[in-house]
Amino acid sequence: MNTNDKGNIAVAKVIADLVVKGWHVFTPVTEHGVVDLIAYKDEVIRLQIKYSASGIVKNESTRYSSKGSVRTKYSVNDFDYYGVYLPNIDKVIYIPSELGGINIRTTLPEGKHEYYWYEDFQEFRPLIQKRKGQSLSEAYRTKLLNAQASKSSIPDRDTLSKLVNQHTNVTI
Repeated sequence: MNTNDKGNIAVAKVIADLVVKGWHVFTPVTEHGVVDLIAYKDEVIRLQIKYSASGIVKNESTRYSSKGSVRTKYSVNDFDYYGVYLPNIDKVIYIPSELGGINIRTTLPEGKHEYYWYEDFQEFRPLIQKRKGQSLSEAYRTKLLNAQASKSSIPDRDTLSKLVNQHTNVTI
């Protein structure tokens, strides 16, 4: 799939997401502007649309001309948010323009690194703090314990080990 197709898919996905959420969406008449869409509900939001299979939100535009590729870096004031389509999870997220260049996680990181989590960006929100990482075994233990606790029973160590081993390569 070429980059033009990816961009068109991202625009379509973002438009659909915004309309479902009750926004009115306006598109430009010309190409190569820094604003790809304008969304209006109770406020006006200017959007730059990106397709990101890697989770990296590039803070530049690349277009191709007869002289080769032309890259243009964005300024924080060019638009309000990036509308980013993440094809690996089929989700749209909204990143404040100040965070251009960040990497959005769609899977839990190994180790105790700080990271930006995609679920924190599903609505228009101001700057969002990074999450504090935990090891995968801790994350799965927590997730499994929470799931079990909601069923009013806490598994013993053997049951927990079996559940974790079913979903990971981690042995506890």
